[in-house]
Amino acid sequence: MDVEELIKTADELRHMGKYEEALNNYDTALDTLETCSNSLENEQKALALIGKGLALWNLKRCDDALSTLNESIEILSTLNKSIEIDSKLTKAWNTKGLVLRNLKRYDEALDAFDKSINIDQDNAFSWNGRGLVLLNLQKYTDAIEAYKTALSKNAIKEKPDNKELTFSLNGKGVAFASLGKFDESVEAFNESIKLDSKSAFALSGKATVYYSIGKLEEALNLFKDSLKFDPISSFAWNGKGLVLLSLKQFDIAIESFKKSISFDCDFIPAYNNLTELYLDIGDLKNASSTLDDVLFKDTINDSTLFLKGRVELEKQKYDTAIHYFKEAISLSTGSPLILIWEVYAKYLKAEVSFDLNDKKYQDLILSCIRDLEKISTSIKDLAKTSTYISLNGTTECLNLKRYEKMRKKLLMSTQSFLVKRKRNSCVIG
Repeated sequence: MDVEELIKTADELRHMGKYEEALNNYDTALDTLETCSNSLENEQKALALIGKGLALWNLKRCDDALSTLNESIEILSTLNKSIEIDSKLTKAWNTKGLVLRNLKRYDEALDAFDKSINIDQDNAFSWNGRGLVLLNLQKYTDAIEAYKTALSKNAIKEKPDNKELTFSLNGKGVAFASLGKFDESVEAFNESIKLDSKSAFALSGKATVYYSIGKLEEALNLFKDSLKFDPISSFAWNGKGLVLLSLKQFDIAIESFKKSISFDCDFIPAYNNLTELYLDIGDLKNASSTLDDVLFKDTINDSTLFLKGRVELEKQKYDTAIHYFKEAISLSTGSPLILIWEVYAKYLKAEVSFDLNDKKYQDLILSCIRDLEKISTSIKDLAKTSTYISLNGTTECLNLKRYEKMRKKLLMSTQSFLVKRKRNSCVIG
């Protein structure tokens, strides 16, 4: 089999999801091309490297994929400029952007897609990639513009790519929802569903919006529809679990979160949501066990560390709980919701560990008061600015009324300490 046939076979295997077999064929082709004597062989080598990079990316071997793609870009950059070379170089930069995004190197990923766009400004895939990374960077308005550009680039094609069109519309839907523009979000998802009535992502996206605005039964039905077309979607099973949790159908919610985990053992939100559910129903043993599983996979997830704090608080290990809450706050850029839990842990520590007249008690209560004063944005205002609840968050984000109640209770408790202290000082005076 010659090199061209090897690469073609490898591409076919990759498209069939047979990534290991594809890798073997790419490697055989690359061995044959080890010493390239002309530009055609260099071009073939770059093409094999791009295919290999895609296979490695699908196998989640992102570091290996990145070095492979860098080699392909280096080769293509030395060849004489032509439409075919530019097409391959665009593909290499786009693939590199996807790999960097998986590695959470979002600024570098954005730069990769921009380099692709500089080569071919009419490449809709590049604009979609740009929009995807901008979503990760929470630059939602810019993401919408990128997706709109992708749609316009597709519209001028002789034969528009439906797959790319639905990707752009779904991206718009997510971005609008993240800005709290729910009508525009639903409209974008509806357009996507019109193009592809079996679009599981669009159905899940629309379900997410309905869930966020409290249309729970509609959301549940949409998640069920989504799972008909993609029954192994961890995202949809997780979303269904959250809706069932809100409907207080705890047993079925637990099964949904477990399904989500079974289909993607690295999907952290499902672990966190399952932990949260166990905490809410008082099952500390299962909450702790589930959390141990997720901490093994991701030690720098603010939601996970927050839940670890809650578990330690339930175990009355106040110092450990405070430590984890602080860690979570630092990673979440000072979330006031988590700060309330840290204050609560310090308050409980003061009440349980020290006498009212102990200086340590007084210092802890004063620390609680100072921390509560830091929360300049009320929970009510926070709800207005963060209306859209992503399914990649924990259910803690939803319990805004619970936080407001907790905050007010803590304020009353700590303020009463100040009143008593002032009264005592007046008596002594």
